[in-house]
Amino acid sequence: DLEAEHLQRAALSKFPKVYQSFTEQSADADMVPAPNLDSFVFCRVERDLGDFQLDDGESGAPPEVAHLARGDLLAVRFAPIQGLLERGDVQLV
Repeated sequence: DLEAEHLQRAALSKFPKVYQSFTEQSADADMVPAPNLDSFVFCRVERDLGDFQLDDGESGAPPEVAHLARGDLLAVRFAPIQGLLERGDVQLV
């Protein structure tokens, strides 16, 4: 198709061969890497969610729970909110 051909000529052809595909993945090159689940992200809560468990607790400490209300802005690890992001309950900012 015309769009794919344009993308190939205008951009992808300038990359090394291993990076010229959006869909092929290998151990050497991955155009769509997995997110670092332990990194912190900023997110905005899109609807009232109530109490939400942010971690499993460590070294015998109780789990950390936060009350998530629409409009809240948070800096949290990506792993606990990944499902919320996929459902549209939170948005990255």
